[in-house]
Amino acid sequence: MTPEQQRIEDLEFKVAQLSDAYYKYNFQGSQAITKDTTVQSGFLQSGNFKSGVTGWQIKSNGNAEFQNVNIGTKIITIDNTQDIQTNLDLITTSGGGVLNLKAGTYTVNSAILPPSNTAIQGLNKG
Repeated sequence: MTPEQQRIEDLEFKVAQLSDAYYKYNFQGSQAITKDTTVQSGFLQSGNFKSGVTGWQIKSNGNAEFQNVNIGTKIITIDNTQDIQTNLDLITTSGGGVLNLKAGTYTVNSAILPPSNTAIQGLNKG
């Protein structure tokens, strides 16, 4: 361990604010934040982050991306049918239009009935 690392290890932080910092230190024991973690204005990400491929990223707006997430032993499925139908109905009462769905997987367990003045359209990534 270098003298600089020892000094950092001995500090006790009450409040810390990081902006555009690069964190590179290997914790022994808990790996909550691992070596090569990047902290920048607006997000925190692993050093190997590549969207859709490896690593993880958490953005300040609450969006997060992880690869191969395991949440205990339960599979959680959310039925999006009512949300989609509710939005189609709101578009209809506003005079019609298009419901744009972001790329992803949507679970639909019953019929969705788009009125004649509405459409459902997927948004492309990019």
